[in-house]
Amino acid sequence: MTIFAAPVEIFRAAMPMLGLEPPTSIDDQTDEAVIAKAGYEGIVAEALMMHGWSFATKSSALTQDAETNDEPAYSYPLPSDILLPRFIQLDTYQFEDYVVRGGKMICNVENDDGFKIFYTYRAGEQDWPADFAWGIVNKLAAYLARGILNDDQKGNLYDAIGNQKLTQAKARDRNRGRTPLRDPDPVLVRAWRGSQVTNGTKMAYSWTAYADATN
Repeated sequence: MTIFAAPVEIFRAAMPMLGLEPPTSIDDQTDEAVIAKAGYEGIVAEALMMHGWSFATKSSALTQDAETNDEPAYSYPLPSDILLPRFIQLDTYQFEDYVVRGGKMICNVENDDGFKIFYTYRAGEQDWPADFAWGIVNKLAAYLARGILNDDQKGNLYDAIGNQKLTQAKARDRNRGRTPLRDPDPVLVRAWRGSQVTNGTKMAYSWTAYADATN
């Protein structure tokens, strides 16, 4: 989808913008390459989590692996490549009566094969649309401007350009069709970030109604 097929190609696009020598590989030991490598995945993760990108969203069935010694009683491991959970579906309903702990969804539903999670994953550079990719190039340039050149002015400039590119990418991605994936379920996200979230008697509701409500 873009001309950038790997992280090093993003580095090679960003560094000349600042007059820096581009690396021959991602493992180069120049100051520029080391600093770029240190910050790159954080920049990418932040951008991917800002929206339910069509190119970086997956769904996966959840399968029970064990009973717990506590309440809730049953645990379902989350996918290993998950970056940000968006919501959990049980059959045709959004499921909310759970907690997230230790990389697992824990609830009081036993051995149900109807669980499915929708989530953001770390899509490879080769799958990024051009507008998103150029947003990352500019965000990396901003990071290097501050980290290598100690130039906040250039950092702010490239940050602004990067944010603009990502905003444009988000609008294009959203307008490609109605999608319920752009906003994460706040219950699941709070749990994912470490809160002990339980929902008690909170009821699940129709997936169709959820889709309509989030668009």
